Amino acid sequence: MRFWVLFFCLISSSIFAQSDSAIHKQSNWSAGVLLFPQFTDRTDLTPELFVPRFGYSAGLNIIYQITEKFSLESGILFTKKGWNFTFDNLTFGDMIDPRYGFIYLTQTQYSGLTKGYEFQSIDIPLKINWTPGKKKLRFLAGVGCAASFNLSGYRVRGESNEHELLNVNITEMGMLMSVNAGAVYFLNDHFSIRMLPEFQYLLFEPAEIFSDYKTMSLGINTNLIYRF
Repeated sequence: MRFWVLFFCLISSSIFAQSDSAIHKQSNWSAGVLLFPQFTDRTDLTPELFVPRFGYSAGLNIIYQITEKFSLESGILFTKKGWNFTFDNLTFGDMIDPRYGFIYLTQTQYSGLTKGYEFQSIDIPLKINWTPGKKKLRFLAGVGCAASFNLSGYRVRGESNEHELLNVNITEMGMLMSVNAGAVYFLNDHFSIRMLPEFQYLLFEPAEIFSDYKTMSLGINTNLIYRF
């Protein structure tokens, strides 16, 4: 009788130990969904003619935990970026359209004027992130780059925001640099949320007619992550 009591006690202890180990074991891999609303603009010597345009990136990302504090991140994102013109500061002879030349105040119908430009791309980022501490709410900072594959470009016209496909050579592939810093909150052992203000700078012109300047963006990178 004593033998069977001892036997069942050992079996119970073994099963409990295996269950506890399985619960607390975590993988180094994480995956998540990402939404990055942002304002984009262009670098130019006459910024009074241009105003930021709302854009966004959305997609999936995957993270590998290299060490306790450092992780490597990649993914795939669909991105819309661009810039707008403002008609408030126009004077006689202001050139705001690289294809059609000078726009004069004698034109009273703003509906036909170019209001801005928009470009759509697929981005594949690669980042290194630093996350110190062990609390639920932690600081996070990162730097990275991304290959950007342009899909299409549009001229946005007038108050109706009519999109007209650009009939020019679009840069097929470019590169952008990024830097971000913010916070990550760990909901439990598997789920976490990141809120990261992020700045991006494109190292290429989106099309051959815009060879004298680049685009840049600033926004809040929001990310829901699941750790396997």
